[in-house]
Amino acid sequence: MLQDYGSGRWIFRLGLVSFTETEELIIPLVNSETLEGYEQRDEKEKIGYLRAKAISDLVNELAVTFLDEEKNILSGKLEDDLISIILKVELLNKIKDVSIEKIYRARSVVEREVAGYEVLGGLLDTFIHAYNNYLDGNLSKRNLAIINLLPKRFIIERDDDLYNRLLTILDFISGMTDSFAVSLFRKIKGISLPEGRVTD
Repeated sequence: MLQDYGSGRWIFRLGLVSFTETEELIIPLVNSETLEGYEQRDEKEKIGYLRAKAISDLVNELAVTFLDEEKNILSGKLEDDLISIILKVELLNKIKDVSIEKIYRARSVVEREVAGYEVLGGLLDTFIHAYNNYLDGNLSKRNLAIINLLPKRFIIERDDDLYNRLLTILDFISGMTDSFAVSLFRKIKGISLPEGRVTD
């Protein structure tokens, strides 16, 4: 809940978890001595502030736990992951349970997830198909137009190695932000048109 879907502020803005419940879940993770000036903030700022403080305190606790368990880790005796043995693990498990119940199963989140599959699948299909055809010598206008959307660093010499081709396109698409991927998908599918006047 602290990291997933960008931030606790995003979840709070969606209204999936109330301010009071979010605050009650995160405050126990934070060292109370670090909450100076907390009450003067508005609700959105408070959640962002709490999230940042909680992550910072958890990182510090994990670092201490790592040092305490270093010998066990190096000798292969530690079978659990570090986060499962920190003092605040029960608080994190409670946040996980609330996240599953109220966030991951929420209709708006599931709709976004399904849309994400369509966007990523559509981009992969379009670019891989055009890239393979282009490198195999099929220089159709459509293939050339799609290839021109690739930054120059992703253009490779004609190569029969399909694995390298797939990796190149995966690198390109995995580096996109969500909003850029959605925008590009809508444009190449003709759902929306790029801004600006088209001249003859």
